[in-house]
Amino acid sequence: SGFNIAHVGSLTPDRNAPALWKALSELCATNVTFASELKLRFIGKVDIKARQELESLDLWKHVEVVDYVPHKELLTHLMENQILLLLVNQTKNAKMILTGKIFEYLKAKRPILAVAPSDGDLSKLLDHTNSGWAVGFEDVSGLKQHLSRMFEQHKSGSLTIDSQKIEDYSRERLTLSLSDLMQRILNS
Repeated sequence: SGFNIAHVGSLTPDRNAPALWKALSELCATNVTFASELKLRFIGKVDIKARQELESLDLWKHVEVVDYVPHKELLTHLMENQILLLLVNQTKNAKMILTGKIFEYLKAKRPILAVAPSDGDLSKLLDHTNSGWAVGFEDVSGLKQHLSRMFEQHKSGSLTIDSQKIEDYSRERLTLSLSDLMQRILNS
């Protein structure tokens, strides 16, 4: 089976990840097996600028775009991939961004590679749950290292993730925490 990297949600201009595309392009250029197995799956719309960038790096041939997956089928869909890609919007508050899809990603129990501030909240969450890595927006060599290692593990059948404490981040648990907080505010 191939080496599938999946991203859920619109690939908008501020989520475009030039460093990641460069890392993937360099790995394809130096590793024939990597190039023959790589598949980038985008579940959602892909912005024209991202598409042009992928085309210019000769990566578009590895891309599969699935416009839409019903929510109830999303988990099954995610579990069929080797890596789940989380692209954080490159904005001033990027360190504080935790996207909604993190919940779905954690449930799928596949390694998560986030292109995000390495000292942000998402990075802390990935560490806390032991579910993946956050690599900085510009860190081409860091992305290459993680991707190479994950590809080697995939080839040897050892690309698994031992997620922990993910129930701390379930929608139910967070809703309870929020209602508890609101109750305390109302009572004070």
